Amino acid sequence: MSGAFVFTYNYSLSKVVHLGGAFIYESITEDVMVNKEKKGEFRRDFYTIAAEGRFSYLNASFFQMYSGVGAGITFNTDKFISTDNSENSDTQTHFNFQINFLGLRVGNAFGAYAELGYGYKGIVNAGISVRL
Repeated sequence: MSGAFVFTYNYSLSKVVHLGGAFIYESITEDVMVNKEKKGEFRRDFYTIAAEGRFSYLNASFFQMYSGVGAGITFNTDKFISTDNSENSDTQTHFNFQINFLGLRVGNAFGAYAELGYGYKGIVNAGISVRL
């Protein structure tokens, strides 16, 4: 497991209110072992599409502090591939959400951000961003 890949877009309605969307992908793969013998591989892929809103507490040119919420739908596919290459898979869909208690962004056109929250992005989310 390497963590989720998060792609977001935000449109600023004002210096304080921002609306946008997010696409999140995560994959988890593990070996299935029985009596110390590998019987196959289990893979779970998650795809989330969500609408998001953000409220900026501080919106200076080089530093931003904000909170936000998001809600959307997650599709997950579970697949078991046995050592003889037979496959069994199942797909499920469920509602998902994100609450960001605190987000920080540093930078002008190019920047870095970190968010503390709970939901489809996890508890701690960090990365790079571009403002156009």
